[in-house]
Amino acid sequence: MGRPNSLARGAIAAAVALLASAQAPARAVVGTLDATPAATILVPYVEVDLTSPLGTTTLVTLEAPLGAALVHATLWTDLGVPVLGFDLFLPAHGSQTLNLRDVLTTGATSSATPNGAYAGCGAAIPPLVLDAPAVARLRAALTGQPLDASGAATCAGAAHGDQVARGYLTVDVVTRCAGLGPADADYFAGGAGRVASDENLLVGSFQILDPSQNLALGDRAVALEADPSGARTREAGRPTFYGALSGFAAADHREPLPTRWSAPFVAAGTGLVVWRDPKTPRAPFPCATPPDPLPAEQIVAFDLAGGAADVTSALPLPLVTQRLGAGAPALPFPWRAGWLSLALGHDPAGVTLPAGARGAAQAYVLVVGSGTACGGEGRFLTGYAATPLDSGTAPDRTLLALPGGGR
Repeated sequence: MGRPNSLARGAIAAAVALLASAQAPARAVVGTLDATPAATILVPYVEVDLTSPLGTTTLVTLEAPLGAALVHATLWTDLGVPVLGFDLFLPAHGSQTLNLRDVLTTGATSSATPNGAYAGCGAAIPPLVLDAPAVARLRAALTGQPLDASGAATCAGAAHGDQVARGYLTVDVVTRCAGLGPADADYFAGGAGRVASDENLLVGSFQILDPSQNLALGDRAVALEADPSGARTREAGRPTFYGALSGFAAADHREPLPTRWSAPFVAAGTGLVVWRDPKTPRAPFPCATPPDPLPAEQIVAFDLAGGAADVTSALPLPLVTQRLGAGAPALPFPWRAGWLSLALGHDPAGVTLPAGARGAAQAYVLVVGSGTACGGEGRFLTGYAATPLDSGTAPDRTLLALPGGGR
């Protein structure tokens, strides 16, 4: 065989370079939404239909592409109350998929064995096994029902009038098994006792499956990098992802999410998943007095010709996480197609915040598209992140000037 010519050599070099770039970790920029290994991942919305084994469920896949990782998963209600935490070990280059139906049905998870490599874990991480009362309390929390039958009528989630569990999931890289989660004071403590790790090792994805309709919606989980040496993620008084849980002390070192988003829509088949930061810790509450709805600064719909309508009051997003449209409650789009500008800043009433944390509020918006958007029978769903219009480390609170002087 003859020697390869210059064109062939160039093609081989290009292929080698492409392979190398595919294997190398993504270059990350703190403050932007990167597809990169992170110290925390956010699954912005989870859903499990508790009435049928063939109903909707959520699968979450965790991967450790750069090295072994001990992680702590926290399940939160749609009002931002943490209701379950458990540890998992991912061996180097390993992965694990969680079916949240299993967790809410049998209260069981399993994990690979870390062989004593992490303090507090022992030779093996004990599997999560919840007894029947604990499973019942967890299901009640995620469906907005009273947590027990004592008569105290304490709730943890929003009541939607059905048996669908709703909430969101966070997963953090941690240094040891401690039985603590992000809402606990010592989780982000400094020094050798710190539980949360700043190593960016974790990748994740999720799928919301409806087997009864042969439908699935999925996307990569939101990667939240830790940067303990960066001024934007270690300066007290500035927002970080978990900042509200520690008085905005920036103890978590996690990059914050944007406040403003742009999302396209086709009225017949577009939905949204919207996660929002309540900016204050949440705990179980009297069922008759749930937390105040989260307001939005401004939501504007534009048609394809640039016409604008303020839909802030018509499109309430009151919960910490919610799904609207495309198989969920309808969205009030004023036109058949266009795009939305969502400025989701807010401040909780009666809470004094540092100057650097006022006004702007973290959010994440996922666009859900249905087959009906194209005139089809609605036999498929698509999910993709909306476009951020600012950065969590440099939020932009400029509101749009609308015709007639409205904002």
